[in-house]
Amino acid sequence: MYKKRKKKKTKSPYKKAVALCDVWFSRYIRISSSDKEGICTCCTCGLKREWKYIDCGHFIPRQYKATRWMKQNCNAQCKKCNGFEGGRMDLHRDFIIKQDGQDAMNYIMFKHQSEKRSAVKYYEFELIEMARIYKELAVGESIQRGIKLK
Repeated sequence: MYKKRKKKKTKSPYKKAVALCDVWFSRYIRISSSDKEGICTCCTCGLKREWKYIDCGHFIPRQYKATRWMKQNCNAQCKKCNGFEGGRMDLHRDFIIKQDGQDAMNYIMFKHQSEKRSAVKYYEFELIEMARIYKELAVGESIQRGIKLK
């Protein structure tokens, strides 16, 4: 009996652009949060790890495009806090307020609430441009800190 071949799932150009933007944004956040040796401190528990082994934690989850690539919404977080403990939103909120102030938190919440009223959508070319900008920023931060990118 002959078996049906499984079709390879290929990503659409739009999904590839989203993934590319995610990669460079995450690298930018983690590198810019690191010290001169490339060590990041988790914003919620204080654990120290090399930038490659820490996550880009989102206060408002990534599913919301209005805040997904917002620097104020994201900080370095260890894998335990970000993945296994749901981002520890209460501590993450406190960290954002301490670091950037209440106005930054109000702006994040405003962007999040506005998306709930009308969905935010990006075109593929906008995502590619954002990825290019975040790549430049990540490379610049890595050079400034003396951190080697892959």
